[in-house]
Amino acid sequence: MENISSYSQHFEDWNSRELSDQLILQDLMQYKKVNENEAKEILSTYKKSKIEKRQTLGFIAAGIGAFLCMLSCILTLIGVLPEMRGLILYGFTSLGITVIVLGLYLIFED
Repeated sequence: MENISSYSQHFEDWNSRELSDQLILQDLMQYKKVNENEAKEILSTYKKSKIEKRQTLGFIAAGIGAFLCMLSCILTLIGVLPEMRGLILYGFTSLGITVIVLGLYLIFED
């Protein structure tokens, strides 16, 4: 069996074509000449890599959202642009919380 990491090119191809698990298994067994157990192991690795990419994106989004909330707090406390206090306080905070919730969804979604 080839090293599973050598299938990363196939992972990207499967992801772009949005193939179902059954079609991926069929592709592996017919065209790559892999037995069923190895195909299931490769499919499992593929699923883990998809989850890992999504969780990484989720952590980045949550970090950006937290930064927006912190920025809103600091700018409000400093009093930069007092005429825009409502926008800074409520706008940035709402946007930050929305981005945090999106990030948490990406992290914890199955």
